[in-house]
Amino acid sequence: MANIILTWEYERDAAHIARLKYLYKELTRQNHQVYMIGTDLPPLETGESIVYLPAPRAPVTAIHKPGSVTKIGGFGDRLAIYGFKDAKTLYSLTAVWDNYFKLIHPDLIICDSAPVASLAAYKSIPCIQLSDALSLPPYHLSDFPRLRPDAAPLASSHDMLMNVQYVQNKRNKALPPVLPAILQSDYTFITHIPEFDPYLTFRSDSVVSAGPYKQLPAYSIHAERSHFFACLDLNYPDIEETIIGLGELEQKGVLYLQGATSSFLQFLQDSGHIICKEFPELEKILPRCAFVIHHGNVAVAEAALSAGVPQFTLPASFENDWVGRYLVNIGVSIALYPHYNPVTTTARSIQTVLDIKKGCKDHNIYEWSELRAQHLRDKNYVPLEAAVMNACENLLARAGLPG
Repeated sequence: MANIILTWEYERDAAHIARLKYLYKELTRQNHQVYMIGTDLPPLETGESIVYLPAPRAPVTAIHKPGSVTKIGGFGDRLAIYGFKDAKTLYSLTAVWDNYFKLIHPDLIICDSAPVASLAAYKSIPCIQLSDALSLPPYHLSDFPRLRPDAAPLASSHDMLMNVQYVQNKRNKALPPVLPAILQSDYTFITHIPEFDPYLTFRSDSVVSAGPYKQLPAYSIHAERSHFFACLDLNYPDIEETIIGLGELEQKGVLYLQGATSSFLQFLQDSGHIICKEFPELEKILPRCAFVIHHGNVAVAEAALSAGVPQFTLPASFENDWVGRYLVNIGVSIALYPHYNPVTTTARSIQTVLDIKKGCKDHNIYEWSELRAQHLRDKNYVPLEAAVMNACENLLARAGLPG
């Protein structure tokens, strides 16, 4: 039996948490002792329990959301927010991880956007990096590439590297030669198709595996698309009014709403919508949906792209906006930003796009969605699920433990 940590230090969306919980169950089923260490206790199903500990965190500044002033222009800015811009803060955070390591004696750490844990384990504990591309930039470069020219760095990469080396010297641990090296791991998995990777041209193919985590849904021309799917966060501006306004659409929704109150969910259910209490299996939901609405969730975007389903995004952060803009550029999506009177404007914008039928000279989102689904299917991407489990087994075997 091995001791394994699954950790995340940056807010993860429902798809990331669902994947980590699935890994937790699979590794536990193999008789390993698994610990989840993250920002918040994941939602639990009836009768479910997990071993959870809170991840140490620096006071977090509100990052780029509509109307905010703090903009994220690259992964280095995330590190600045995580506490890397202050040596004493960073040392305090790694000290918490050192205590966790003394308590748990981990044989393996699996990180989904956990840079402080990655630093604490650097060159001392076997590690697997498993995340979306925006959260997992290349580690072999001298610095993290900037992704937007209009956002000044929140901290100097050189200064943050000096802080990292100060912390490592104080802990008597190996020194990363460059700042990105803290993300170096035994295995690196980008858990979605390469098309959503802004760092693709920088990657070293020999050390990074990319692809959908599970089998993607297939497009079917014969499917009855009687619903739409909405994966939305109740922290988004005016989102309750927007969701209520979706009742004007022809289809009823299959809704997964993070942060919704039970009374609001009951109201929506009484209005004829289907409520998902857990993040649903997209391969089952999307083939019967006419379109999807989300904030730029890469797992939803990838699955909808494969299913040939038109998409509408309400970007909630720079990362969401990057995904949304990619979808717009390939013709399968429209990005919607906060409007006045969201009760009517969002639903009307969606219906206007959907009413453009075949044969029109205007952009036809259905045709493009079908075409892109065919292109994606022709690429035959292999799901990563088996490769991730094999990586766990290989690292545990290397340490002399059963996989």
